[in-house]
Amino acid sequence: MFSVHSLLLLFLCFHLNSTINRSVQYLPECFQIILEDIYFFSMVGTLLYVRICDDQIEELLSIMERSFSRAVPKVFRKCEIVSKLLIILFGIQFTLVILDVVGEALLPLSARDLEIQRLVYKTKHSERRLPFHVLIPFIDETESWTYGILFVLQVYISLLIIIVSIITFTAVPIMVFNLYGQYKILSKYVEKIGKEHRDALGNCIIYSNIETNTFFYIKKERETLRNGKKLKEVYERNYIKQIVRFHQKLLLFQKKVSIDFYFLYIPTHNFLVDIFGGFSCYITEGCFWGISRILFSKQHSSIKV
Repeated sequence: MFSVHSLLLLFLCFHLNSTINRSVQYLPECFQIILEDIYFFSMVGTLLYVRICDDQIEELLSIMERSFSRAVPKVFRKCEIVSKLLIILFGIQFTLVILDVVGEALLPLSARDLEIQRLVYKTKHSERRLPFHVLIPFIDETESWTYGILFVLQVYISLLIIIVSIITFTAVPIMVFNLYGQYKILSKYVEKIGKEHRDALGNCIIYSNIETNTFFYIKKERETLRNGKKLKEVYERNYIKQIVRFHQKLLLFQKKVSIDFYFLYIPTHNFLVDIFGGFSCYITEGCFWGISRILFSKQHSSIKV
């Protein structure tokens, strides 16, 4: 992991060096390269932040995997589907953007662009372009062996950028949406307060753990209701406690997500969404939330705990 971080930092330094010493000579190129610098530094900062907060992130993922309720399988499956869909949509989007950048570097330049390349970058083989401009001291990046090595390294760095970008743009939405699914499950139990609890076949039941949907049957229903009025009150009190406990657990998870991911997601997303495929990012998010609304359209209910 140290070697990957070192490679990324070197790349950032050489890219920034090119911005300062070359790109400033041609304004349109300068603006584009500056935006690239901002994006790359943000992504590396995000990667370092994720690395530093590795324990907290692992804890949140562990809570989602082991502690989140699966009492309503239909809701849980829908959350899984939407989470995977979000990763796929953003993965396709960022992959297409990187393929466009790499593919553009392989296309021949027009006479005008070639002349600009010669004037701005002053390399021996101006027709050779890398996906991202770099300036390495005492080395001409367009020489055959140098160009080949740098091109392969930049393709590898592009793959890392795709992975980090997907993490940045999907981590919090996935956690929040799974949390939303948990609230949907909780709301179903809230609706049952003060009512007789029955299974799918209509048998009278008593919940021992609502989070795991664990219950046992009441065999002598009429006798229990006649002679066990106090027992029923005790059960209802216990049922409310289970709901409150479940709700408190969700609030704690919500707080952890807010604290651990605020600096990762909010500033990065709001700023970078306008730099790196901003319009398409909003379209992707719109598709994601649109599909999620369709999946849950028949399950609207308020939560009052």
